[in-house]
Amino acid sequence: MSRWTRRAGDAQALAALRHTRYGCLVLDLHLPDMDGGALLKRAEDQGLVLPPVIVHTARDLTEQEERDLRERAESIVIKDVRSQERLLDEVSLFLHRTLKNMPEGKARMIRDLHETDSLLKDKQVLVVDDDMRATFAISRLLAQRGLQPLKAESGERALRLLDQEPAVDLVLMDIMMPGMDGYETIIEEIEIDLLLEALHRAYGYDFRSYARASVERRTRQFLATSGCTTVSELMGRVLRDKVLFARLVQHFSISVTEMFRDPFVYQMIRSEVVPMLRTWPYVKIWHAGCATGEEAYSLAIVLKEEGLYDRATIFATDFNDAALEKAKAGIYAIDKVQEATRNYHKAGGRASFAEYYHARYDAAALDNALKTHLTFANHNLVCDGVFGEMHLVFCRNVLIYFDRDLKNRALWLFTESLVHGGFLCLGTREDLRFSEVEEKYEIVNRETKIYKKTAIAAHHAQAGHALE
Repeated sequence: MSRWTRRAGDAQALAALRHTRYGCLVLDLHLPDMDGGALLKRAEDQGLVLPPVIVHTARDLTEQEERDLRERAESIVIKDVRSQERLLDEVSLFLHRTLKNMPEGKARMIRDLHETDSLLKDKQVLVVDDDMRATFAISRLLAQRGLQPLKAESGERALRLLDQEPAVDLVLMDIMMPGMDGYETIIEEIEIDLLLEALHRAYGYDFRSYARASVERRTRQFLATSGCTTVSELMGRVLRDKVLFARLVQHFSISVTEMFRDPFVYQMIRSEVVPMLRTWPYVKIWHAGCATGEEAYSLAIVLKEEGLYDRATIFATDFNDAALEKAKAGIYAIDKVQEATRNYHKAGGRASFAEYYHARYDAAALDNALKTHLTFANHNLVCDGVFGEMHLVFCRNVLIYFDRDLKNRALWLFTESLVHGGFLCLGTREDLRFSEVEEKYEIVNRETKIYKKTAIAAHHAQAGHALE
């Protein structure tokens, strides 16, 4: 049973705290005889044990005031536009009251407060404002709605954060800031839109549905090395200079990879996927977005050690021809092979990794025996069609660079390419939640993002030819 006690001044409040144990203290900083902060200090000086404190105030607190409050008590400061609902919610939390024991009107208030759009939950939002008080307030509000806010106090700092966090979904920026302000950023946004449209119309390369933060970051990086001062200038040169265009496409291509990347994923493939692959008379694997081929060769080694390679075919695809040529050659820097050796053993390797390559000077060439059932080909997930009758589709850390529509398109390609009971392996930062194909799979292992297709794909919105 909860009991509420009202006290108007500090003397009454101190007396009540001295003689009664309360579940929480709701405190207005504007008391008639002293402010709330002084009341807390006086209670502390008198050796009183304070319950959790909820500060209910209409004014902004200074950083020092808020720091003092948190040092003296477990406090929550409530001063936003939904303060009545927040106050009821926080008090109920501390008093451990359940919704079913509250009046329906108040219970509905709390349910409405906590309802969060599932599509926004866990999305990363970058908040950019030179007024850190505004940044803090907005970030706290976003966090209450289930989003993950990042904060930057300038345009330059925001760009550095975008370099470090490619998975940012949304940027909220003050349009009037010193240095690189929001207006300049908007102009650059328009220029990048026009650049992407020009690449598509002139050359057929479509980056318009790539994750915006990734496209912006790579455009700025390329701009810094191109000799151009604006994106508009860069666009004019790219339209007339095919060599510069080829450099830009290669820069846009995501080629971050290594052999046996995330070794625990390959351990799970050995233990959970390979036993099922053994049940088919032949095995077809599509590795989409293979970049320079290291992970495709990693799969080949796993299949060889599991006795499946001779009845398997691996199709490794990418849209970057330069990356594919390097993949076909299978020659890598010796320091990458040293790292691959460590990953190989962590991934459950059963031999000496040296058996799979020949080292010479500062490079290592992979054994040609790994290439006999491995085909590298150009394929673009943005516009090309499906591969038919695959038993495993392997596409790791590619979808994080796509927007929602392009991600769904790629997932439909994978789903339509898989046989019933086939497996899909995504990157550790990717999953099927909230996608259009989520219901067509069961989870094999959540940590490694391995899924098994359990439903027949029936999707005709994206027509395309099948590639065998």
